[in-house]
Amino acid sequence: MNMKKEPVISVGSISAGVAAVVALIVAFGVPVTEDQQIAILGVVAAVGPIVAAVVTRRFVSPAKQNTHRADR
Repeated sequence: MNMKKEPVISVGSISAGVAAVVALIVAFGVPVTEDQQIAILGVVAAVGPIVAAVVTRRFVSPAKQNTHRADR
């Protein structure tokens, strides 16, 4: 994944990856309750966009403002 071309894809990727890891550890018999699974995914859902915003901000720059005004 090229972060400079598609930095926002990381939010979905992080959430999907964590959900897959949780499902995997449960499948291997690690005692994770349903409430714990919900809590883990909830934290990822809350923190994921914040992390993505911080990462994305490193790769984007603000648009230049149009200083030409038609009403002058």
